[in-house]
Amino acid sequence: MTNAPQEEMIGKYRVIERIGSGSQGTVYRAHDPRLGRDVALKVLHSYLASPDVIARFRREAQVVASISHPNIAGISGIGEHNGSHFIAYEYASHAASDLIRRGPMDIAHAASISRQTALALEAARVEGVTHHNVKPDNLRLTSLGAGGIVKLIDFDVAHMEGMASNTQAGSQWGTPLYMPPEQWAGERGDTRSDVYSLGAVMYQMLAGRAPFDSDAKNKVAWQTEIARQHNEDAAPPIRSVRPDVSEELEAVIAKCMAKSPTERYQTPGELANALAVSAIPLLSALGDTDVGRVRSVNRDGVVVRAGADAPLGEALIAVADGMGAAGEVASQMALDLLVESLAGASVPDERALMDAFARANAGVREASRKPAYRGMAATLVAGLLAGGEMIIGNVGDSRMYLYRDGNLSRVTRDHSWVGEMVASNMLTEERAANHPRRNALTRALGAASSVNADLTRLPLLRGDRLTLCSDGLHDMVDDKTIAEIMGSESFDLKRAARDLIDLANQAGGTDNITVALARFDEKNLEILDTKDL
Repeated sequence: MTNAPQEEMIGKYRVIERIGSGSQGTVYRAHDPRLGRDVALKVLHSYLASPDVIARFRREAQVVASISHPNIAGISGIGEHNGSHFIAYEYASHAASDLIRRGPMDIAHAASISRQTALALEAARVEGVTHHNVKPDNLRLTSLGAGGIVKLIDFDVAHMEGMASNTQAGSQWGTPLYMPPEQWAGERGDTRSDVYSLGAVMYQMLAGRAPFDSDAKNKVAWQTEIARQHNEDAAPPIRSVRPDVSEELEAVIAKCMAKSPTERYQTPGELANALAVSAIPLLSALGDTDVGRVRSVNRDGVVVRAGADAPLGEALIAVADGMGAAGEVASQMALDLLVESLAGASVPDERALMDAFARANAGVREASRKPAYRGMAATLVAGLLAGGEMIIGNVGDSRMYLYRDGNLSRVTRDHSWVGEMVASNMLTEERAANHPRRNALTRALGAASSVNADLTRLPLLRGDRLTLCSDGLHDMVDDKTIAEIMGSESFDLKRAARDLIDLANQAGGTDNITVALARFDEKNLEILDTKDL
């Protein structure tokens, strides 16, 4: 099938438009009426529908289904319609190639896309899968802005351990501009081949052009020259064409594109970690807590760790609010288990943070069975900084705010009765702020055997400022006032933290007050000492 079908439907899917066509099939944007969402429908060319090709086509679906990761486009269906075989994928409307066509990309944005792709490739590697065709067109994006999420697609030439390959040894596959030397030689390659290809994509995103190219008009001559360069020439240093790229990021790209696989990053996970410390907006952060004016015990807790002290990635910032007679035990235990779990993870991603929240919940839940700790629980909001992004998790009503370009916005959603009512448009923010049930939680660590933490990914820009706080602050100080303090032209972390706490106490200080502030700019990474506050 090379043209849009005459009928409106392919199986249960309603065709909207043709996206593109390749050697194996045609891809359509289609709508799944049962789930109410669009999908990317890959339809095998009818003239290729031999038993062997159909088996290979289905094998692609099996490979993707074996990997679960937010940066890999998932499969929602597979089937046959009037002799045409199809696979339905998660739909993302844009691609990295769309951004490249606009010219050299913002460094932080390119690093974010690269790191997300590395995390996807690492998830594939863990399942024994090598992609073998990493290129800009296959890095789909949910949006072209800084918040766009990568969705890696096109596993039709991928190799999976223990499964017959869609390619034969001695043949060449992939896309010439991004193929490593071993693929040009017809070798199978491994995950380090994907590292090379991603390095070439990074180079193109930053330079606005591929690391190797040719003016040859004849396709065979052009491909021969590209192959020679990939095998023999070093790519021009990225700083020679993009001087504002850091030396650290230049070294990362050069290592990715080493001719010998043994000289590259040995896994995509290693590359993701390297990007986490070479291409991010630099951070300064501070945490402070106060008992307030009414309570005698401070049951809040705060963690701010960065650089070599970070358990994973570039930095960890977290605020916990304990509840119950042993609430101070619950909050400290939640923070300790969060740090411990992240320290044992290998890749700073959503899965690592999700596992950390689960471990904190299990620990608090188990401890709460002891008579002295019965009924204790905790809220937790945490941000894990890696590769220019903050990976955020939250349970309960401790919050994270983002101040950017003169505007303050909430990054997290309160898991409280009034929060759920606001989310359902059954209660306004104004009424929720003073509602008598505003502190009635619907989720908390230790309250149940399992917990569903909200996970969010926030790409960061230079100049961004973050506020993490317990309800002892946001119940006493409104968002407008927080925005004024975070947006001050003479913004200073220590002064801002003290001003926020003082305002909460002046408003009554009815609860413990905890705040963690972070600023992302050109300054050196530092964790400020709060002992003199």
